[in-house]
Amino acid sequence: MAPKGKNCRLVATTKIGEEINLSVLHSEDGFVYFKLSDTAKQRKDIQEYITDLQPKILSGVYNAELVDMKKEEICC
Repeated sequence: MAPKGKNCRLVATTKIGEEINLSVLHSEDGFVYFKLSDTAKQRKDIQEYITDLQPKILSGVYNAELVDMKKEEICC
């Protein structure tokens, strides 16, 4: 898991095609979901936090594989 920032923590990243999607838990806004390429559109504290983590995000350190509900049978 990514280190905690002042007001937020990266929960997971998911690569879909060429895009990296981020899930961030923010102390005021709750869960915030956005593409790495849209980081500049986020709050300043989130921008700074993600910028510091970007090398590890790009290398896949925080990548989480999500279940594709269309392909997987979740319950029997």
